[in-house]
Amino acid sequence: MFKKLLLAGSIAALTTGSAQALDVVNNNTALTPALELSLPGATGQEFETDISVDLDTTAGAFYPTGTTFVLTIDLPANMIFGPAGAPVTAVTGSQPGLVVTPSSGGGAGATSVEYLVSTTSTAENSITFSVTDVELLSCGEGDITMAAVTEAGNLPIDGGSASGTIVEDCESALNHSVEEDFTTPNAFNDTVVLLPTYTNLNDTTVGLINYYIDNAVSIDGLGNPLTLADIDSVTFDVEAGDGVGLQDVTITTDTEAFSGTTASFDFSGANVANLVSPTHPSPANTIVLQTNGTDEVEVQSLDVVNALVTFNDGNADLVDSEPGAEGGIDDLERQGQVFGVFDWNDGRAGRTTSVYRATGFQPGQTFDYEVEMTNSIFAAPNNVFRGTATADIVGEFVMTSVGFGGIVPVFGRGDAEITFEVTETLDVDRLMVRNGISTEFGDGANSNEFAFSNNQPVNDGDNFSE
Repeated sequence: MFKKLLLAGSIAALTTGSAQALDVVNNNTALTPALELSLPGATGQEFETDISVDLDTTAGAFYPTGTTFVLTIDLPANMIFGPAGAPVTAVTGSQPGLVVTPSSGGGAGATSVEYLVSTTSTAENSITFSVTDVELLSCGEGDITMAAVTEAGNLPIDGGSASGTIVEDCESALNHSVEEDFTTPNAFNDTVVLLPTYTNLNDTTVGLINYYIDNAVSIDGLGNPLTLADIDSVTFDVEAGDGVGLQDVTITTDTEAFSGTTASFDFSGANVANLVSPTHPSPANTIVLQTNGTDEVEVQSLDVVNALVTFNDGNADLVDSEPGAEGGIDDLERQGQVFGVFDWNDGRAGRTTSVYRATGFQPGQTFDYEVEMTNSIFAAPNNVFRGTATADIVGEFVMTSVGFGGIVPVFGRGDAEITFEVTETLDVDRLMVRNGISTEFGDGANSNEFAFSNNQPVNDGDNFSE
């Protein structure tokens, strides 16, 4: 809701035959209203800006005494005059000699008003109009138009009219964002849960969340920005994909425990200031994760969801609420070497068998590994199976899709992702064997260009990892 538009106009005197120019000049920067305003409003807030209208003549020229003009002011399509209308409340100039009288229009709901301007002196060259009670109905850039014509004959001065922007399109007064943490480089900017226990991930930054007020955006016609007092609350959840092993999340001064997969935050009242910056630019707040130190943290996603900002309208006509900052933050990945997903595995003897050769272990090294089965048919469930194996004297380990080293039950066709829980850089190649005939298939899983800790393959045919 915008009220009280202050219009200032200046008319320079005109002599017969002189060159003129009609201009609309906005002496102040056009205000940018807030998207958070509830339009049209109801609390009578003021919106003021200075507009000047110049009818320029050649140097030293003036309107002769007794010249009379009609000056029309047209509001943009998204503004109207309010109940108080548009009376002229002040007429000033560098010298006396002009009389300005409301002529027509300017009533409640009108979009234009006319003034009759007459000269009583040849020395006058400026006028100031005060027009009150102008309401903004909707967002959108608004240009005010001024036109001056002679009263006798209705001839336009200098060919017609001119316009100038008094209101810019609306923008957000409260801006916000969520992003991943990029301070610890790794393959996909995710957070890696370290071996050997996969339990310790305390005080780890997993993302950034930023709320700030744009002071260039106005919630009233005086150019005043949104304030912290205008915000009732900012609420959101940090949502985990699994939740196992996660204890709590800290953002600024607030630490919230996980309940299942969710840690819920509520910055309300005086606590709003702990999250929202009253200016921009401002440093983003870190999202810091703590684990419980006991349970193994599984591979899972972390996201900020269910974000909502609520406002009060004690100082302006603000909306009740708007969505807040949402988005993905770091995924949690385990440090082990991940290969796959390999498709077309068969866990039945006598069928086409996948043979996996993993190299790069220490000779005789004992290690843990897991196979995650998906899209499988027949007897085996889609599940994660874990086991322990030992590399041979040259650091090699070979297993087949029939049992994957004895840890996976019998199944039909299925897809397998294989994780070796070691820090060494490994290479895994696959052969397909049927009736004693083998063929290379799925080679190239040793590409480490985008690997977590330089140990994880990238997309390569049917052999990829995320």
